[in-house]
Amino acid sequence: MDRAHRSAAGARRVHERHAYLPRHQAICQRPRGGQRRRGPPAALLAVAGGALTACGKGPLQGARTAALLDCHFEGLPGFSPVIDIDRFSAGGGQIRVNDFLRPPPFAQDDWALREFKLSRDCTGSACQLLVVPQHVDDNPSALLFDPASTDPRAASFQSWFVDNAVAALASSGDINRFDYPTLVPASFGAGEALLITEQNNYRNAVGSGPSAFRTAIQQKLTAVGSPLSPDQLLARAQSISCSGCHLVKSEGSGANSDVGLSSPIPDNTFLFTHTSEQTEGIPGEPGRTRFEISNLLAEEFIPFRQQVMNDFLFGSPVLGFERSGLWTSSQAPLSFATGWVTEGIRSLRVGTPNAWSQIKSAPFSTAGMTPVGNTLRLDFFTSAIQPNPSWVGTLVALISIPSKGIHNQFVGSAGLTPLPRNAFSPVTFTLAAPTVAALNTAPTDVSITLELSVNPGSGPYFLDNLRFTN
Repeated sequence: MDRAHRSAAGARRVHERHAYLPRHQAICQRPRGGQRRRGPPAALLAVAGGALTACGKGPLQGARTAALLDCHFEGLPGFSPVIDIDRFSAGGGQIRVNDFLRPPPFAQDDWALREFKLSRDCTGSACQLLVVPQHVDDNPSALLFDPASTDPRAASFQSWFVDNAVAALASSGDINRFDYPTLVPASFGAGEALLITEQNNYRNAVGSGPSAFRTAIQQKLTAVGSPLSPDQLLARAQSISCSGCHLVKSEGSGANSDVGLSSPIPDNTFLFTHTSEQTEGIPGEPGRTRFEISNLLAEEFIPFRQQVMNDFLFGSPVLGFERSGLWTSSQAPLSFATGWVTEGIRSLRVGTPNAWSQIKSAPFSTAGMTPVGNTLRLDFFTSAIQPNPSWVGTLVALISIPSKGIHNQFVGSAGLTPLPRNAFSPVTFTLAAPTVAALNTAPTDVSITLELSVNPGSGPYFLDNLRFTN
């Protein structure tokens, strides 16, 4: 989840195409006490409530102002203020400056972004605050993608990219979930971000001809069962860079809109930025205005973040596979994934399992879920890696409610062979009427067991969004 509070400031423009915009991107820590999606957390509700208040209407204008000031300068329960030195220091957020200071005529490549962090430098009792230049986080230098590069870092970067980044970037069906598995090592970072047409274009750097790097990317894609091409994979990497996110290039050399989804990334109606200094009227509210935002922000990014926050606050951490330790297996290696996800921010990854694996949940309560429906549904991701495609396997569901005398009750079995590969599919089991009645009494000791029978050497598989439905 993006936890950055972004605020922008800039001098009044002397030319409509000139600007120097510092952007303060503070990173919020998680709620104190380690609480995550339980209750839901009061601290997160305070932030969400503050945001809702800030978006209120009419007579709440004073309350909106107070809520925003408190959030940024005083802090909310469980959170320190947004504007705090630690928010912009090592391990926190950053300050980024956007430079549009080139003389007319303005061209697309006349933009640069640089990154800084704050540092408190003390000698004895005397301290000074330093603004220190940094590599741009998670923006590897395009020069290192060049197969013919003589940069001493290029070989180690390309090895890191194939071993670490390819599988992570390929493992997502949503542009909002493209990501590296970890922060890109700072030694590989770009000193600045420039527009896609020049130094920052990864596809142009790799080139279209054969190379050991391109071959290694394809071999890794094949090994993980991904249908993506190397160019689509590189376009995904480009799309999460600063320049690639802001400028979607749909045609020509180095285009980054084809990322291997059912449709390409839409063009940005604002061309480069996602927010505007211009205002527009609010439909149905005469006299009120708001700042304009891009089509991508309005139709892709904001709805996604709204749903993630809703799932985070109100979903079940057990049924959503969101918190470590709540699902265990003695047979299969389990871990979290953030790419192949249908709900919340994580799914459960079942690594290359044995022929039979049992995956058990921790006990949970159905309080807040009632009325519980008569079906149990799971989003199941079937791996493309299948040693025996004619028989993929079966999935069995069991339920226990000890307080109601229900112990490992068989719920149902589903065949996996008909399911599409390299995609999520809903798998549905029908609950017995007495079990539904027991679940609707809000017991606190419900647990689910999933038994996965598959071919050894297949996988991985992903589980997400287990829920009771009608």
